[in-house]
Amino acid sequence: MDKGGQKSGSIYEFGKFILDSRERVLLADGVPVHLTGKVFDTLLLLIEHNGRLLTKVEMMSALWAESFVEEGNLAKNISRLRKILNTEGAELIETLPKRGYRFQAAIRQLDGEAGLLVHRSLNVRFSSSLEESDAGASPSRPSVLNEVQSLAVLPFEPLGAKAAEDFFGLGLTDALITQLSRAGQVQVRPTSSILDYNSSEKTAVSFGRELRVDAVLEGRFQRFENKLRLTVQMLHTKGGNALWADSFNAEFDDVFSLQDQIAERVVHALNRKLTAESQTRLRKRYTENVEAYQEYLKGRYYWNKCTLIGYEKAIECFKRAIDTDPLYALAYAGLAGIYNVLPLIDGFAPRDYFPKAKAAALRALEIDSQLAEAHTAFGLAILHYDWNWSGAEVAFDRAIKADPNYSNAYELLGVYLCRVERIAESISALKKAGELDPLSPIHDTWLAEVLRYCGETEASIRIHEETLRSFPEFYPAHYHLSFSFLDSGRLDDAESHCERAVSLSNQNSLTLSLRGILQAARGNSRAVQETSNKLLQMKADRYISIANIASVYAASGDEEKTIEWLETAVEERDPNLTWIRFDREFEFLERDPRFQVILQKVGLADRSPSSPDRRTR
Repeated sequence: MDKGGQKSGSIYEFGKFILDSRERVLLADGVPVHLTGKVFDTLLLLIEHNGRLLTKVEMMSALWAESFVEEGNLAKNISRLRKILNTEGAELIETLPKRGYRFQAAIRQLDGEAGLLVHRSLNVRFSSSLEESDAGASPSRPSVLNEVQSLAVLPFEPLGAKAAEDFFGLGLTDALITQLSRAGQVQVRPTSSILDYNSSEKTAVSFGRELRVDAVLEGRFQRFENKLRLTVQMLHTKGGNALWADSFNAEFDDVFSLQDQIAERVVHALNRKLTAESQTRLRKRYTENVEAYQEYLKGRYYWNKCTLIGYEKAIECFKRAIDTDPLYALAYAGLAGIYNVLPLIDGFAPRDYFPKAKAAALRALEIDSQLAEAHTAFGLAILHYDWNWSGAEVAFDRAIKADPNYSNAYELLGVYLCRVERIAESISALKKAGELDPLSPIHDTWLAEVLRYCGETEASIRIHEETLRSFPEFYPAHYHLSFSFLDSGRLDDAESHCERAVSLSNQNSLTLSLRGILQAARGNSRAVQETSNKLLQMKADRYISIANIASVYAASGDEEKTIEWLETAVEERDPNLTWIRFDREFEFLERDPRFQVILQKVGLADRSPSSPDRRTR
């Protein structure tokens, strides 16, 4: 039957599923199913026209009325729905080749008083309180909750919200992750590990299994004027069952108390007893100003996009947050973090950004000496710009002490330890980072690079290849794998991954320098010269790492030009100079006194000329 033209507040029941168009939620056997906004809209459109063919053009016009998208977007939504709806072998969505789709189900539509009763029933199911769990409504729940040692908080989703509200859901998630992580009662996956969830086709439970956590926390929020309503539930990743759920209502101006309530009830649901110190960390607020808080959430949202435009917007947001609340330590730490990233990208000179990063981090630490993000930002700035090696290690250690769940601190410490040849400690730190953030490709990429450094080339290759199977477009893995193949004498494979890295990085100076190193390994001096000229032209147009230019001359054995460019790199405070003891193309300079002076300026002269673990090419 044709259900077209039904009002938006209808409830539809078919099989084990109930779709509530007012609350924008789909339940399967009473458990909410994760659907992104457009996937939900696709399902609702199909249901409202149950039994009738909807052409692709018709569906795309209805779903993306104000924007142009490719047909693949619709196909992706249909694929996602099929995985959810066809769990019992029933094909509810029929494909009519080259035409469109038809939904086929025995649907019961509930409106009026019947619909109101179902609405109430849904709210009761989704808002079952902590007291019910504690009273033993399900005898197995308390024991399972006691077993939860690791948790992933998935991005909170808006119910019928505008795209502009996306930042609030992710920001709220980010804040909750921070609170739960610092409380130290359970291991919480970092925000970076959950960013791709909404764009994936995975269910909350399957995504949680990939993250290797015992449970996932998902939530939905609805904002109307100054009113805010949230529904939250915790799902067991092993059994897929709901362990706990609750709902929260508050004024938006009281969002801080709302976050405290959620965090405290999650910890309480897990039957964890908070020490006085943990309680303080859990309830810690970095601002009481809602306007500043919203700007910070926007800043985090744009920062997590990891694009130049995103970084620029994030800086603006963090600055507005600071203007509103000059004592907002997290906003200063956010600024420091981005200022540390930019000089590692072509076009951003170290002298223009590292001093800003250091100043922002120090200001954050003046306000809050226990802020892990500020310690790591300060450590990275003084390592890359001041070449203060011992100070950087102290900063990274302080960050870990302040937040033992902060994976970024372990990663930076691990990379630092690699550069000072404390290999066993480096591997341990990077493995801990990977344990805390298992879906991030960067930790395994660095681990593989450490193994390459100490001669475990085959192990390095194996780890890189495993990483690329999951993250085929992660160019740093292609870049470092190319070096591993070069070390093993497999030049064809090295060049293949080098060119992939060059393409994915949009031909940045780092990957182009690798191309020059491989050309030198082939003995192709003409190609090396062409690559050198390209890098010099890039330098004439904008800032690029001078150490990358020096690397190409070093690989071709040009001692004079290598020293000349390294000395220029010292003047420009190039952060890539911290790798010149690690990068093997510079080994032939060990006996050159000018090179020793450069090492001394960078803070590397006190290391032995060679390491017994190191193998030359």
